[in-house]
Amino acid sequence: MDLPAATQLQLNPEKRMKPMGKPNVYHGKGVVMRYDIDSKAKKETSNPFSKADKNNRKGKKKMALVSATYTINPYVRTPADVLNALFREGEKNEASTRPKPIGKNVRASLLRDEKETMRPSYDEIFEAQVQQIKLRNPKGDKTVVSIMDGQESLWLALEKHMADMKVIQILDIIHVTSYIWDAAGIFYNSGSPECCLFARNQIKRILEGNIGTVIRGLIWRGTAAKLTEKKAARLATISGYLKNNRKRMAYDEYLKAGYPIASGVIEGACRNIIVDRMEHSGMRWTLKGAHAMLGMRCIKLSDTWDEFTRYRIKKEHHRLYPDHKENNDLMDERKIA
Repeated sequence: MDLPAATQLQLNPEKRMKPMGKPNVYHGKGVVMRYDIDSKAKKETSNPFSKADKNNRKGKKKMALVSATYTINPYVRTPADVLNALFREGEKNEASTRPKPIGKNVRASLLRDEKETMRPSYDEIFEAQVQQIKLRNPKGDKTVVSIMDGQESLWLALEKHMADMKVIQILDIIHVTSYIWDAAGIFYNSGSPECCLFARNQIKRILEGNIGTVIRGLIWRGTAAKLTEKKAARLATISGYLKNNRKRMAYDEYLKAGYPIASGVIEGACRNIIVDRMEHSGMRWTLKGAHAMLGMRCIKLSDTWDEFTRYRIKKEHHRLYPDHKENNDLMDERKIA
């Protein structure tokens, strides 16, 4: 069964609607691998109960790259709206007016090359994203938004595969807030009112487009506080993260334009694709088996199961009966549906 080809099925015709945005979101999620009895570590271990063998038996996770593409109408908000949502303040009255994603297509890959790098996964996922964008936006007149965390390799892959496209790059606000909370914990006791107020003020400035003020403030406060070496290193990491991603943090402009700024869709996809199916008690996977299961889950969750079934029947028919008279370009697919 040719899963890579099957997962490139097009959207159902009724889902080819044309709202404004085409967000792409990406995320990594670990899958627990099965102990390989024929592994090099096993062959080099004479004692089956040795420490080396026990370490090899432990379920080691390999990172799967997960993406989601969907179409959605713009939803204009203010920094105060987002701040209230993040801190669960005010009334929850946006559920009825907030637009919903249309035609969500999810992909996941666990491919590795000979050096065990994720390059094949990056190529598979981003090429599939390009295909989805062209399918949804054939004239190139719609806005394309990409939301990811600060992992530089993801942004480099995006720029490589979408070099001829205009893509609005947005750093996931949820990842940003986690760094701000970490910074607050450097200066105040975690969970204290002072810590919460500090984090809230910094996040508010970021949402209002004042990221430069936040970076300078963190550096100045760190210098004035005479931090320990360990805390100073943590603060330098946080400041570096914000500096490196500054060009992707114009949240005031994104909110005015109605762009999404968080990767909630991909977080839900990771849960549905991997956690709900592949992380049950005692589950361990081979790389090949896990990759195949990811493909099947993505087909199901992308609502392309009927198309996949017809595709698979046709492929199997060709494989089993290569000389059959119906195996031609004019085959009526209704006969194998």
